[in-house]
Amino acid sequence: MWAKKSSGFTVIEVTLFLAVSGLLFIIALLGTGSLMRTIRFSDSARSLHSYVQGQYSDILSGVNPRDTSAACGNAGATGAGASSCLLLGKLMRFETGSSQVTTYYVIATRIPDLAGVDATLSDEQLIASAAKPVIVKSVGVDTFDIPWDAKILGSRRSSDASEANTYVLLRSPRSSRLVSYTFNLSNVDFNNTTSLMPYLVPAATQKATNYCIQGVETPGPPAAITVAGGQGQGDIKVEFDINPAGNCDHV
Repeated sequence: MWAKKSSGFTVIEVTLFLAVSGLLFIIALLGTGSLMRTIRFSDSARSLHSYVQGQYSDILSGVNPRDTSAACGNAGATGAGASSCLLLGKLMRFETGSSQVTTYYVIATRIPDLAGVDATLSDEQLIASAAKPVIVKSVGVDTFDIPWDAKILGSRRSSDASEANTYVLLRSPRSSRLVSYTFNLSNVDFNNTTSLMPYLVPAATQKATNYCIQGVETPGPPAAITVAGGQGQGDIKVEFDINPAGNCDHV
């Protein structure tokens, strides 16, 4: 009589199965981690993009803060409809190496008498020479924390490849047209700087500029928030997988 052959796996087969299963699990785990890092960085860039678009929309639509002191600071706010200052727009600072963007109100220290202003002056000339804008630092300062600790890698103005860590949006008191400015305040004592007049020059006006960020969890290509000089949120874009050498400063 033949003995019945036993069925089952050998020790070697079981060992091989466990080894392959473990390897597949590790590969899947690593892949999931990489995917999560990509998703987080995408959220970082898109959240910053949405924030900048929101600031643009507020100024373009003429939104004023409910509390007039938030716009005027110590410039003489009195009450709704009776303020002695004029809210012109906002200033955003993108500090290299930081995860924060800080936004300040910009006001006119002198409300232009449009009836007495030279009609041939452009909006840019009217803003700089007649309104004399200043930064409000005492109240109304807003800080946006980029999600997932993504860092600002640098900035670059495309027209001359210079660093431009500051983005300013000002609304013309005459036409309501929005004028943008990008320039660098890295080597300026910002605490003692209030007047914007030295920076509102043609070279800084309506110029496309990149503000680049990079995730702390991934060494991959950075993303850039690109601002242009048009009239709408569509001129503020987000781009991924950019070449930092050609689009960002300080790389």
